Amino acid sequence: MEHFNVNKIAEYTKSVLTNHDGKYETMIDDAKAYVDTLDFDSYVQVLNEYLEKEQVVFPGLDCYKWKWNDHYWTKQLPHKSAEEQYSQLRKARIQSLLPMANGIKDKIVLLDTSEGTDNVGDDIIMDYCIKACQNAIKNKEVIKIPTHIYSSESEKVARYPKILCGTNLIYTQMEESRQWSLPNDLKSYTDICLLGVGMQQINIDKPISRYSKELLRFLLSSKCLHSVRDEETKNQLDKIGIKNVINTGCATMWALTPEFCKTIPRSKSRNVLTTVTDYLPDEEQDRYMLQLLKEKYQKVYIWIQGQKDYEYLKKLVDLDGFCLIPPSVEKLDKILEMDDIDYIGTRLHAGIRSLNFRHRSLVISIDNRARAIAKDTELPILERKDIGENLSTWIEEEQETKIQIPIDKIEQWKQQFE
Repeated sequence: MEHFNVNKIAEYTKSVLTNHDGKYETMIDDAKAYVDTLDFDSYVQVLNEYLEKEQVVFPGLDCYKWKWNDHYWTKQLPHKSAEEQYSQLRKARIQSLLPMANGIKDKIVLLDTSEGTDNVGDDIIMDYCIKACQNAIKNKEVIKIPTHIYSSESEKVARYPKILCGTNLIYTQMEESRQWSLPNDLKSYTDICLLGVGMQQINIDKPISRYSKELLRFLLSSKCLHSVRDEETKNQLDKIGIKNVINTGCATMWALTPEFCKTIPRSKSRNVLTTVTDYLPDEEQDRYMLQLLKEKYQKVYIWIQGQKDYEYLKKLVDLDGFCLIPPSVEKLDKILEMDDIDYIGTRLHAGIRSLNFRHRSLVISIDNRARAIAKDTELPILERKDIGENLSTWIEEEQETKIQIPIDKIEQWKQQFE
């Protein structure tokens, strides 16, 4: 097609139509003669080759935000054995007893959960965390270091205050976790202050291990007030002697005051936004949810939040009947700017984002995070196992949003940086 001259064919067509005086047979013969001079064979061959390939990117819908196929673990330092981790921690504790230069107060480190992640929900978390710690970063140079992948900058921040931003990085067995990419020199990560951090559900029923206790007590500052997102996390830290902790709720919810919640509609909207979670699948229940939403709403939007959500969705339903939203917060926000839309889905922070846009929302609970937050704040949730019995009723009936956030605790955490 690179040699196909559109202007030339337009001129020739005009000439044919104006110069034959109704002699249509001659006109058609001349037109056929011209078409025969065009070389379409190679173009058709290229099209056939593309049609034989699997479709990867759909026009206007790039579901593949992630430019790598490997897990973010591959961008971390080699995983250490339990013995090596203990040795690393002992060495850092001994070195911390030596005299150190004074801390640098005109710089601050934000431990950033959004860079290198396989989950766009982390972008939502960081958006609200940056707003939440304006007092802390005011008039300071901000250094962002990723939590998921290794950065050599993590070895150079021992003298800087650090804020670990709102994610579920606390495990009962930290020696088994790969979610937090720690530096070689653990001493560089002392003096950390928590902001809306929570417990990971993996092994949550096990007692906190000795290594986890010693690591957290070494890294977390004893001088600041730590903010956690639920009472469960506060109690776990209290058990290992970390007492300077307050439950502020998740930073993504800090704007959801009672006055704000009164502005959220109670009645069913015409359209709905939904999500699924690839790493905690339940094909039967998730398929039922999607089909029910399609029956109940005029239009169903599905936001792709996780790296493998799209592949999982293709197993569940024919996606032709749904409107897919690419994995970016910007694209999500464009849908949430609509007036007449509900949210019902398994992704926690998509649901909280929806509430912040004043939309009637229901999180389908699939893990401890939504349950623990709902217990403290009355976040609207419904257990996935109960959707067959209760979801249709929730959709059709009026629902009042009555979220309770600990405003005094939030202010207490903010004011420590003034």
